[in-house]
Amino acid sequence: MSEATAMADNEQRQARRLALNLLKVFTTYRLPGELNRWKVGGGTQTQSKIYTQYGVKQGGYTLVDLYTNYRISQNLDATLNINNVFDKRHYSVILGTDSGNFFGEPRNYMLTARYRF
Repeated sequence: MSEATAMADNEQRQARRLALNLLKVFTTYRLPGELNRWKVGGGTQTQSKIYTQYGVKQGGYTLVDLYTNYRISQNLDATLNINNVFDKRHYSVILGTDSGNFFGEPRNYMLTARYRF
């Protein structure tokens, strides 16, 4: 877990472009028995609201990712990642009212094959 805080001389929290609270968790699990060629997993990223001194705000949000891997042979495996499963629209960066604000990645899929020599 990560925490970012800034205090002014008067001990008031200042506008931050960083979340005050951020939690990232990811895990994988290899299935037992005859399914041991499969590995499944998932992750989540949760953060509190962020805002700037210019009035740009974003409420807290949670992103969910999923993962599956299949070992085709001793040397070859395939992996499917699904990121931002619920297609949550969010800013990855906020700066000002007229520029510097960038949306995070929408739901996306990535299929990867890996061969080990």
